[in-house]
This record gives sequence, structure tokens and C-alpha cells, in this order.
Amino acid sequence: MKLSVPIFGISSALLLFSSHVSALPNSGTPTTFLGTLARIGINNAISNTSAFSVAAEASPNNIRLNGSFGWFIMEDQKLKLSAEYLLQAISYSYFSGDTRQWVQQGDISADYRYALGEYTYLYNPQIDVKAFVSHAPGKSLRVDTGSFVNKSGVLTAFADDKRIAGSTAEGISPGFILSPWDGGNVGVYLNYDNVNYNTDYVSSQNAKGFGGSASLNQALADNIEAGVALGIRKPFDSYTAHLTWLNVPFYGLWSVGVNGAYTSGKNTLPNTYSVGISVDFLMNQGCLSSETEKQEALNFINWISKPAVYMPQVLAISDERVT
Repeated sequence: MKLSVPIFGISSALLLFSSHVSALPNSGTPTTFLGTLARIGINNAISNTSAFSVAAEASPNNIRLNGSFGWFIMEDQKLKLSAEYLLQAISYSYFSGDTRQWVQQGDISADYRYALGEYTYLYNPQIDVKAFVSHAPGKSLRVDTGSFVNKSGVLTAFADDKRIAGSTAEGISPGFILSPWDGGNVGVYLNYDNVNYNTDYVSSQNAKGFGGSASLNQALADNIEAGVALGIRKPFDSYTAHLTWLNVPFYGLWSVGVNGAYTSGKNTLPNTYSVGISVDFLMNQGCLSSETEKQEALNFINWISKPAVYMPQVLAISDERVT
């Protein structure tokens, strides 16, 4: 009975102490579900040769606002300019544990397309060049302290000074688009990305170099289209798929679609994925007389409704100093 009191006291102290000690420090790359994204866009022809688009996309972990303006430079050449603001809640990994933080990013982009139909109608070839610049500001987080048992079984105290490193990035993607069969088109691009992360503590995780991307869109029936896209790039790999009902007549013309996306980060960039529903309203197709002109205008407005460059994720990474 005399030993019971000290043993009980030691056991209680160990239990209390163990509640403040982790067996191993945190490791791994977290994956964030951005939510079910709801997107609505309004698209309008300004004239027979120009149009604009504004859109908003939202979920509990994602807010996106973008706008585009485009025009026909010449009959076979068109240009689109876009601007976007993106706000996302993403989980970041640190020595002391994962934390979800809101991060933001702004970008501007351009898309130039040149149709080669004047020279050859085989596969309806088009040259397409996209470019973007973006900026994501960094932010400081709290300093976490604690203890852990290292691999040698020694109790070690630590202080984890955490922040999120934003980025300044630019990139260009020259490519071409072909229509090798009825109702289908294939796009192939060479990507060059230059992403500079503004880290204070960790060594450089910058992503600079070449990659590639490809897309396939296929008309399944009248006004129903399916598509997939794949990107293998320096800052991330991306995978997307969509199914869209085009030109739905209901007090104007609408496009309604469902989509899914997964982004696999590189250079410590986190992973994200989402599913979504999109609705686009096409206000008019300009003052056009023939059905051919109306269809060409409709195709042009559909092109304007998509941003010149769609950034799937805020380019920001965890940055920490552990002592």
C-alpha cells in the first residue's frame, strides 16, 4: 500500500506530460478538397467582332472572380485578355502539424488564336498561344512549441516558426488545335513555367522549366460535349474532365455543365481536388442575319466564356524554421 501513492503520482505525471508530447513530427503532403464549386458566367457580344465575359465561382473553400474580353483582330485571328482573383482555403503541412489557411492570388492572361483554314482545310488546324503572369502574397503564422520523441528515443523540445510563402510566376504555352474527326478536337501545348516562391526559411523550391499539356473535346450528340485535359508541368500536374450541355434555350441561351479537377503539387505545393457545376448565360450573338454568322458568333462567345489561362490553384507553399 505504501508504494501505491508514489506509483499513482508518477503514472499521473507521465499521462499529463504525454499529452504535450508527440511521438513523431508531422510529415507528408496534405490533400485539400476545395468543395463542390458553383460557377455562373454572363457572356455578351458587344459587336459582330467583340465580346466579353464575367464569372464567379464559389464553394466553402474556394472563391474565384474572373473577366475576359476578346475580339477578332482579322477574320482568321482572335485575341482574348483575362483577369482573375482567386481565394482558397488549403491545408499546409508543418513540423508541428497541418493547418488550413486562406491564401489568395491574382493573375492576368492572354490567348491568341490563328486559324490556318485559309491555307488548308485538312483537320481545321489552329495555332494557339497562351501566356500569364500571377502573384500570390505570403503570410506569417504563429510559432508553435512542443516536444517529441526522436528516433533514438530522446525527448526533444522544438519551436516551429511558420509562414506561407507566396509566389511570383509567369508562363507561356504555345500549341496547336486540330479537328481530326467529326465533332472532336485535340489540343497539344508546350508549357514553360517560371514560379518563384518567396521563402524566408527553407531552401529554394522554385519551379522553372518546360512541361506539356493536352486536351480532348468530343461532341457526343447535338449540343452535348465531353472533354478531358492533362497537364504535366513544373509546378504541378493537373487532371480535369467535364460534361457540358451547350446552347440550352430558356429565355436566352444557356450552357450547363458538370466537371471535376485534381491538382498534384510539386516542390512542396499541396494537392487539391474539386467537383463543380457551371452555368453560363449567353445574352446575344450580335446583330447577325444568316444562321452561319450566328453559329460563328456563338462559337466565339463560347470561347470568350473560358479564361485565357485557368489557374487551378494558388501557387503558395509552406515555409518554416524549426529550432
